[in-house]
Amino acid sequence: MKNLLRRLGILINSRYSFSSPKESKILFFDLQSEELINNYFKKKDYEILYIRGENLNLNIILNMILKLKFSFKDYIYTYIKKVNPKVVITFIDNSIFFYSLKKDFSDIKFISVQYGYRRQILDWFPKLRKLNGKKNYLSADYIFTFGKSVSLEYSKYIKSKNIEIGSFKNNLVSISPGQSKNKKLLFISQFRTSHINSPDFYCTERILLPLLHKFCETKNINLNILGTRSGNDSITEKNYFSKILKKNKFNFIKKKSFMSYQLVDLYDMIVFIDSTLGYEAIARNKKVAVFSTRRSDYEDKQGSPFGWPKLINENGFFYTNILSKDEVYRVLNNVFNCSQINWKKKTKKILNGIIDYNSKNKKFFEVVNKII
Repeated sequence: MKNLLRRLGILINSRYSFSSPKESKILFFDLQSEELINNYFKKKDYEILYIRGENLNLNIILNMILKLKFSFKDYIYTYIKKVNPKVVITFIDNSIFFYSLKKDFSDIKFISVQYGYRRQILDWFPKLRKLNGKKNYLSADYIFTFGKSVSLEYSKYIKSKNIEIGSFKNNLVSISPGQSKNKKLLFISQFRTSHINSPDFYCTERILLPLLHKFCETKNINLNILGTRSGNDSITEKNYFSKILKKNKFNFIKKKSFMSYQLVDLYDMIVFIDSTLGYEAIARNKKVAVFSTRRSDYEDKQGSPFGWPKLINENGFFYTNILSKDEVYRVLNNVFNCSQINWKKKTKKILNGIIDYNSKNKKFFEVVNKII
């Protein structure tokens, strides 16, 4: 009954396309970021396969009905056959269904791009583990990953060639070195309206931020918080931090898409918990202070230690997986007092293999251009 209601809801709320999808060299599986596609791919070269029911093609549906096929899987297969692409690309790297397609379309190349940081618990990889190592069931031609450590994790469950490029979006913005302009410290928010009443999800912020503010006071610097929401949600986000920090002053910065990377470049020191943007800051050669003590909910007893899946010590020079006053101040002082030259010396071994930076995604486009 629930599945029936969900499908009816999709049919009622979806937009509909009436013209048949054109044959194209590239088919994008799901629309993670229209901004990415429009700016870096020619419209004549691609089609988009919407897989969340937000846009349905009536021509494809009619084709299915004539063949007495009615499942959403049939819709996906019919769409792919109609477009007849040379390559199917997704930025939804955590779709088990995507990796099941290759076995039925052996003449088409399938490419997946890791879009965000992956946690150890309550995320994508635990779902893969439940498949009991059925590696031959899931495959792709290429998976472009953040770094070597996560490539090795993917190789346990999915048959593919893994290429390390770091974050696709991060790579599109050139690094601006030496542009700090005396802007000392930036905390990266991970606020979500859906989690605002969660007793566990923001436990780290409630402990960390007052300590971070006190640290800024002692160093005579401002506490800057980069928001993650836009529009009216940004007001809710700012108010949430105001409740945590009470009367303590802080500078709240609204999110502005790709501008976030340029903003990160302006600061000497980036503080984060397990934000993707925080890991991207590492790839941008920023000094970071990391407090990986996030617990998603009551099931998440362990959280996701910094750098996972790379195996490193629980606590290090610039990071900790233990949230205490002493640990917070230890990490903050270490990073604040460390020069950029010493930073590279102290962190190179630990950071190697966690996240790369591949300017303009040259490795990705080299592969795609050879295919098309």
